[in-house]
Amino acid sequence: IIADDLASEIAEVEIADAMDGEELTGVSGWFMRRTLAAKVRIASVFSLGGLAAITTFAQLGFFFPSFAPTAQVLTLVVAGISLLVGFASMHFVLRHIVEPFITLKDGMARLAQGERDIEVPDTHRQDEIGDLARSLSVFLRSGHKLDELFAGRKKASAERKAELIRMANDFEGGVNVPFGTQGPQLAWQIAKRIASW
Repeated sequence: IIADDLASEIAEVEIADAMDGEELTGVSGWFMRRTLAAKVRIASVFSLGGLAAITTFAQLGFFFPSFAPTAQVLTLVVAGISLLVGFASMHFVLRHIVEPFITLKDGMARLAQGERDIEVPDTHRQDEIGDLARSLSVFLRSGHKLDELFAGRKKASAERKAELIRMANDFEGGVNVPFGTQGPQLAWQIAKRIASW
């Protein structure tokens, strides 16, 4: 029964979390819907593509001297554009991939240390970081459930112990009459045997 309750809670968490979060549009939204491997390939195209274009223009300038002034300008323009796009790409990857990944890593470490007051961001994402965030959210909810179960067990154990002590005291009072001074010791031994069952 507990497993069924936990499974339904987990399903509700995943559905609710998947709907939250900021929605990127345009090229950013398209880029963020790609897998991490695809994002790395796309970001590499800018750097490698710029380098390939610069090399091509330089070679054309060497082989065709009349094209050299144009090749020089094109090389500088492509180099500038490649640098700008490269820095923008690096900033975007750091902000939208590396930082969320580090945040999730820190949340997992805190959960492993027993903390439960963790905010799990990026559960809305459709890439591997979103998968990790949803998994961390499930682990966090499971941790809360375990805490509740352990607290319930501890409370039940304390209540059981108090009831056994009450029963032993009641029994001791009833045993004192027929057994005299040996009654309390006998009652305590019987209560200990009952408690060990």
